[in-house]
Amino acid sequence: MLNEFHFDHDFLENERLIDIEVMNEILLKKWFNFGCLYFPYARIQDYLHALELHDATLIQEWKTAFASFKHCDVPEPYKKVSEHHDLNEICTSTQNYGVSTTIVNKDDAIRFGIPNIAYQNNGINEVVCNESIQNSHFFNESERYALQDIPSGEAINTVWNTRFQNIAKHTSVITIIDRYLFANLEDDINVRQTSIKKFADFLRPLNKQFSLNIYSVGDDKNSSRHLCIERYLRDNKTEGDRLGDVFSYVELSSCTDEKFRDASHDRFVRFDNFVLSLGLGFGIFRSYPVGPCSFSVKNFIYTNFDSTISSMSPNRLWVVRGQY
Repeated sequence: MLNEFHFDHDFLENERLIDIEVMNEILLKKWFNFGCLYFPYARIQDYLHALELHDATLIQEWKTAFASFKHCDVPEPYKKVSEHHDLNEICTSTQNYGVSTTIVNKDDAIRFGIPNIAYQNNGINEVVCNESIQNSHFFNESERYALQDIPSGEAINTVWNTRFQNIAKHTSVITIIDRYLFANLEDDINVRQTSIKKFADFLRPLNKQFSLNIYSVGDDKNSSRHLCIERYLRDNKTEGDRLGDVFSYVELSSCTDEKFRDASHDRFVRFDNFVLSLGLGFGIFRSYPVGPCSFSVKNFIYTNFDSTISSMSPNRLWVVRGQY
C-alpha cells in the first residue's frame, strides 16, 4: 500500500536535512517505494525555492521526485505546520487532507512536544520528526504489506484495504497480466460475480475512472472464448452496476499459452508505477476468503513488467476494446 504523507516547504530548509545527506536519501527512498506526498500544488515554487540551500545533486533528486513520484494536491485553505497551535490541530488538519504521516523538523518537534519515536493519534495519523522517520508506524506498515504474503483465510475486504486501496486511489491506468483470467471469466459469467466486477466494486467508492488493460489466454480470434469475452464487455456497457461507472476505457488482449510460459509465468497487476505480483493472480477477486497467496509490491523499474508487455503486445491473437 501507499502511505499518504505530508511536509511543508519550511521542512526542506531545516539545517539537519541540508547537512546530512543520508536523511534526504532515506526520505526520498520511502517516497519512491511506499509514499504519496500531499502538498499544495499552488505552492510548488515555495518547495522548489526551499531546496536552493541543498547540494546540487540533492536538488536534482528532489526536483525529480516532485516531478515524477506519487503526489496529491492539498487545496486551499492550507496551513503550514508552524501555523498550527498544537498537535491536535495539526492532526485534525492533516486528517482533513487525507494524510496519515506528517513529517516535521527538529525545531517543530520540540515546539509541539513530539516524542522521540513519533506522536500517534489513536491509529488515525501521526506526526514524526525527520530524524525518527524510521519509526513511522504508517511507513513501516506500508513496507510490511508490500513484502508480506497474504495468509490463508484472509478476508478479501482486508486484502483490499491493506494492500490495494491507497495504490488504486492514486492511479489512472491499471494493467493486468494473468494467463488464467479469461478462462475464469468465461466460467463465471452467468454463474457468479466475475472477478472483474468484484474489482470494479472495490474501485467504485474512489469516485474516479480508470483505464483497464488485460493480457490473458483468450484462444484464437472468433473462438468461443473470444466471442464470450467480447459479448461480456459489450453487455456490461448498459446493464446495471456497469463497468463504465469505473472504467473509461477497457482493452482486453489474448496471447497464446506458450507466450505466457515464455514471457510471463507470474501474474501481475500494475497500478501506474507500482507492480503487484500475486501468486493467485486476479483469482483473489474470484474466490474468497483468499487462499495462501504470495504477494509483493515494487516500483516498475525493479521488475520485468515493461519488457514482458513489449514481448506480448506484438503477438496478440485478438484485441477487444471498449470506450465508456
